[in-house]
Amino acid sequence: MYNELYPIFIDFLSFLETLPFRFQYALIGGVTMSVWSEDRFTKDIDLTVILKETEWPIFEEFLKKSKDIIIDKTAFDSGSPVPYLIRIHFKGRSIDLLLALTDYQEGLIGRAITKEIMGHQLNIASPEDIIVSKLIAGRGQDMVDAEKIVKTISDLDIAYIEKWVKVWEVADRWEKIFQPS
Repeated sequence: MYNELYPIFIDFLSFLETLPFRFQYALIGGVTMSVWSEDRFTKDIDLTVILKETEWPIFEEFLKKSKDIIIDKTAFDSGSPVPYLIRIHFKGRSIDLLLALTDYQEGLIGRAITKEIMGHQLNIASPEDIIVSKLIAGRGQDMVDAEKIVKTISDLDIAYIEKWVKVWEVADRWEKIFQPS
């Protein structure tokens, strides 16, 4: 269970520990494949995070002050005071922070599983939430990743997955990769 990006992520978390508020996150995306299936190449680190409106200005200034961080992008929904996406480069590696804007995303963080990786406790989105997230994204690699998790983990909470694929209207994608026994 190792991905070459974990050391960068661990350094980033250490950096975040100096924030004046508790940073809530769950690791998502391709880097989680080494936990739930098999290691595969990915060029970035993806997190779902909770960031309150009052925390955003503090967080933005915190990022700007670091010599190790370049803010590449902050994407806002119209009228929102908090971005839904913050893309940064930390020590030369890309990190996407996707803000939890829905009950599902907040639940994903709440359901995250703490795993020890390289001597550090990391919050990893559950395999069910990785599957749902990958089905929502629906790109080719996402579908391959979701299918690999289904084939690797025998005790998935199928009812949970089926609830959310219906909500997100991706049940057809789920049906393509899940064959009940």
